Amino acid sequence: MLCAKFKMAEKSVPFVGKTEIGKEKVKKKITEKDINVQFLLSIGQKTTGTNEEIKERADLFRNQPKLTEFLEKEVKARKQTSNIFGRELDGSKIPLPQEPWKIGPFPTFTAKQLDQYAQSKLPGRKSMLEKGERFFNSRKIVTMRVLRKNDETWVRAWVKQSYGEVQRPAFVKFNKIGCAVGGSCTCTVGVSGLCAHVISVLYQLIHHTQTGTTKNL
Repeated sequence: MLCAKFKMAEKSVPFVGKTEIGKEKVKKKITEKDINVQFLLSIGQKTTGTNEEIKERADLFRNQPKLTEFLEKEVKARKQTSNIFGRELDGSKIPLPQEPWKIGPFPTFTAKQLDQYAQSKLPGRKSMLEKGERFFNSRKIVTMRVLRKNDETWVRAWVKQSYGEVQRPAFVKFNKIGCAVGGSCTCTVGVSGLCAHVISVLYQLIHHTQTGTTKNL
């Protein structure tokens, strides 16, 4: 199945102020955690953990203004790059680790769908696909899980880096008709949704579709 072209949904903006509930208007209370999470997102840092862990992480970066300024510029630059390709995801919408991720059944995915997913990246497209395939063939994917939430399906995998045993989480989002609409990873270009880690996950889904195996996942 090939997926028709679609328009990516605009990223949601955190709401501050008033919201309607029936005919009543109430003020949404902004907590210290909300402030810390937004700060960490602005510099590309993880926002998971307890309130104390999030606060400690935020304070650590606030005490290093030069580093914080550098990270903010890097995040903005990465967002500009990702907007070119249209496969980026809103990081705040990615499901959390504690949600009920399962070992399949995984979404059906084909080589033609992979070609369509990657068609928005023209410069370097071939090398990107080749690197993702090498990651798959080298068994860089350690675990893979699936989560169905509302009308969306998410696939999360832990993928080893090119060298060593360090693993990165890579995510792929599918819409309600089964089309891969975006991806995300914590690597340098992962925000574009078109890094080798994300592509290797898509190759793994092709393999699963062809064989039905979930061995070693």
